[in-house]
Amino acid sequence: MARCTVSYRDHEGFEHATTVSAESLYEAAALGLEALVTAELTEARPGLGSTLEITVHPPTVTHRVRIQQLKEWLKRTAVSPRELVLKKRLRERIGE
Repeated sequence: MARCTVSYRDHEGFEHATTVSAESLYEAAALGLEALVTAELTEARPGLGSTLEITVHPPTVTHRVRIQQLKEWLKRTAVSPRELVLKKRLRERIGE
């Protein structure tokens, strides 16, 4: 498990971020999206065109995933039983 910071900028330019533990880029994106959408202080929710920035610690590595890419990955056929379970769990967490 890696500690990851997941963030996005809303339409007003404010950055919103959360920290999650994940084993893959898409798992971090899904868990971060869930946390950001349910945050009480966030008025501007990320949309399909929003880009999530995922920074893995340590060492610090940053990735960017559009929410649309995440949702397309969740819809694709799993390549292993482990990925099947992961995708099902993540779809449930983000309401897909």
